[in-house]
Amino acid sequence: MRATIDRCGRIAVPKKIRERLGIKPGVVLKIHEYQDHIVMRPEQDELPLKRKEGLLVYVGTATGEMSAAVKKSRLGRLRNVFKN
Repeated sequence: MRATIDRCGRIAVPKKIRERLGIKPGVVLKIHEYQDHIVMRPEQDELPLKRKEGLLVYVGTATGEMSAAVKKSRLGRLRNVFKN
């Protein structure tokens, strides 16, 4: 996919990506510079996982198909592990 930066430095995130990642109007994106790339990701206060009786349990609300919700949660956990 491609997007063009306008004269004010803005970029529109393509609809397919917004829908897949659950990005809605008003969502805050964190922007990071990584080597020669720009990385944007939705800011989350906490992951929808809680530890119950020694197990990680998904307590968030699944939207769309379940496999997409599971994938999103897994990616969030991986990002937290590797962000330091």
